[in-house]
Amino acid sequence: MKKTLKNLILAVGMTMLSITAFSQESFNSCGGNLSGSGGSVSYSYGQTFYSVHSGTDAYLSEGVQQPFEISVVTLFEDEIALKINLSVFPNPTADNLNLRTENVQLPLTAILFDLNGRIIKESIITESETVISLTNLEASTYFLKLSNLEKEIKTFKIIKTQ
Repeated sequence: MKKTLKNLILAVGMTMLSITAFSQESFNSCGGNLSGSGGSVSYSYGQTFYSVHSGTDAYLSEGVQQPFEISVVTLFEDEIALKINLSVFPNPTADNLNLRTENVQLPLTAILFDLNGRIIKESIITESETVISLTNLEASTYFLKLSNLEKEIKTFKIIKTQ
């Protein structure tokens, strides 16, 4: 009888452990409890977190919203690059893109191209603040490559919205 009771307790304990070990996590944005004459219910709004897969240079979180990231694609690496300050804003944009340059020798060549590598627009930048019109372009992802006479300085990923 004692051995059967121990086995039963052990089986129940293992079952509870396995339920706990395989439960899901969630990142809740809000939640609460509702009750009425018919009973009560607990609720939560959020994203269920399933698993994370990682590799040498990237990771994937299944079931979780990924952040929207804007990053510099290229930048030449030398002592001069540490002093150069180039920025484009607003990004994403619907109409115009502002380009601001600091500590860089002008003129610069600005080439805007699409995801297929087709050149959409090419211009010479002679001012430290320049407005680049994107009004006639379709909503998509573009790249703005800035270079001087010697080499490519920076490439920005630009998001054009409606």
